[in-house]
Amino acid sequence: MHPSDLPIKIFKGTALTSGIRKVLQQTDILNCAGTYGDESAGYPLEYDRLTIELTDDTVEITFFNRGITIVTTNDDKFKRIHRFMCELSKQ
Repeated sequence: MHPSDLPIKIFKGTALTSGIRKVLQQTDILNCAGTYGDESAGYPLEYDRLTIELTDDTVEITFFNRGITIVTTNDDKFKRIHRFMCELSKQ
């Protein structure tokens, strides 16, 4: 499988559900930009990429092996990113 084979979900402004907006504020996801996790931590590789385009900025989050990373580090930032990703996956 190649990255171009993966599904892409696009959510735009007013189309964001109240659940997404609520978790966006609660998790402070806009201050979590960066690359996290370890590509070699597990097989098969779990890969999440989130790009949030704002009027004057872009926030990008890349997370490798999110589940393994959360369990092994217990980092609050990783838990917040996970919570936001879970809310997106409900849509």
